[in-house]
Amino acid sequence: MSIMFMILQKHRQIGIVYRGLLGAVVITAVEFVAGYIVNIWLDLKIWDYSDQKWNLMGQICPLYSLFWCILSVPVSKICIKLNTIYDG
Repeated sequence: MSIMFMILQKHRQIGIVYRGLLGAVVITAVEFVAGYIVNIWLDLKIWDYSDQKWNLMGQICPLYSLFWCILSVPVSKICIKLNTIYDG
């Protein structure tokens, strides 16, 4: 989320669609890397999207990327508000 937050700091007025897409891309990329390390490399099997359509190695899938897209919008707004409160 810090990557997304840094981008949002510079571009506070970006649109809701871009905000959601940015969140989905960043979170999905982090989810893939973390999933690869934890689930495949360390063989811990924390999550598995193998049963989802169009999954990538069972670590990410479009359905959950859509969820991240939707969730990113309010979370990004909250982060900006909190930063404004704490940084003045």
